[in-house]
Parts: sequence; C-alpha cells; structure tokens
Amino acid sequence: AKAIHVDSNPIIVNGKVYAGSGSSNKCKNNTIFCLDVKTGAEIWKERTEFSVWGSPNVFDGRAYFPTGNGTFSLEKKGQGGMLLCRDALTGKPQWEKTVSA
Repeated sequence: AKAIHVDSNPIIVNGKVYAGSGSSNKCKNNTIFCLDVKTGAEIWKERTEFSVWGSPNVFDGRAYFPTGNGTFSLEKKGQGGMLLCRDALTGKPQWEKTVSA
C-alpha cells in the first residue's frame, strides 16, 4: 500500500476518511483528500496553496478544510490562509474563503 502523509486530525464520516497534509522538511505537498475507510483507496485528492494543519469537518454533504502557513514557533511574514469547501463525495470545489492574518 502507498504511504500517505497526514498532518491534520482525520475525520471519518459515512465510511470515508477526510484529512490533509502540510509542507515540512520531509513532505513538500499541501493536500486535502478523501479515502475509503475500509480499503484505504483514494476517492479524491487535491493540492492546496497552504498547509493543512487544522482538522477538517463534514456537514450536509460538504467537506471543510482550514489551511494556512502560520506557525507557533516562528514569526513569519506574509501569513495567510483559506477555508476550503468541497463536495464531500467528489471533491469538487464549492467555494473558498481567504482568511487574513
């Protein structure tokens, strides 16, 4: 099985696992994704602009992912982030909201 890098706390809803990952020394991909809980098969995956450290949530057929480039340990210029809303079954973008620092 292919290894999956996960940084957010995953959530399981209706037999699907929703989670995300962020950039680090070992992983250079910011992604959000949905997997089948029984098989681990990827249902959908999307690269994101910002790291996905926060926990996703699923409600009413939509998956919500908080993203950002902030850090607790370093003062960082150009902080930013977004809240991404995706169709929970297909990953199709529903809307995005920019969050200011």
